[in-house]
Amino acid sequence: MLLLLLGCAETSLSRPNAAVLADGLIHVSDFHNQRIVTFDEDGRFVSTIGRKGLSGDGLWEVWGLLADGADLHVLNTRPISHDNDDSIVEVKTFRDGRLVSIKQLIPEASSDLDWSDGFVKTAQGWMVASLSDDALLAFSADGALSHQITTPGSGQALHAPTGIHGEEDGIWVIEQFDNRIRHLAVDGTQRLVFGIEGAEPGELRFPKALDVCTAGGWMAVADLGNYRLQRFDLAGAFLDGFEPPPRDDDSPVQLMDVELSADCTSMALVDSKGDRVLLAEPDGTIFNSLDRW
Repeated sequence: MLLLLLGCAETSLSRPNAAVLADGLIHVSDFHNQRIVTFDEDGRFVSTIGRKGLSGDGLWEVWGLLADGADLHVLNTRPISHDNDDSIVEVKTFRDGRLVSIKQLIPEASSDLDWSDGFVKTAQGWMVASLSDDALLAFSADGALSHQITTPGSGQALHAPTGIHGEEDGIWVIEQFDNRIRHLAVDGTQRLVFGIEGAEPGELRFPKALDVCTAGGWMAVADLGNYRLQRFDLAGAFLDGFEPPPRDDDSPVQLMDVELSADCTSMALVDSKGDRVLLAEPDGTIFNSLDRW
């Protein structure tokens, strides 16, 4: 029985929590198995990246994935050592499945490193949403803290930002506990804020992630607390949405991430409770499920 369970773990996802699409590949954070699993765009298994460990290509708790050309950036949190539980937050970069760099992010001493699930690459380095600091923390390329955004210009103070999505001209921020989404300019000026708590169409309950189709003028939001995906235009107006079917009666849909294809004709929905990634069209048609291989 133990061998059977071990074999299943090697060839199935367990509590996936993030995904990124790039160059015809789908990279998935397989959270409980402490690795990245890569599929092709047709859902066929390609490879695994990383392993459980504290050094080298080892991964511990992966909280975000970014693709930049041939590079896959992984936001990884780990203890300093097996004997020291103090946390280190680092960005590990893989290229063609091989580790090419590690950058430790060094916040102020007052931060307790309570990180959220999102980070973005900036012209200067990295930006991470810090729930405990009520701030967006910006780091230089070498990992040093350069500045933080706590109160966007012309907006109210951030409250426990738990997700972040970057674009060339701005940043989208999710404040999950306030059921709110903001759009900020690169300098931190607030451009837009929207979100009302509830379960009616267009309302949100603990939104978890978003991705933007700039060419189409819309965004997809993983509405975690309502077990659904919703689409809004870039002014925050509701367009439509759908509820993916649960894997079974004991596994309500838990949408932890959403990633759009480059042409916006499909999306990857990370259903953590269902141990799967659903591939869907914007109208809600599910055409594949990635869970085992």
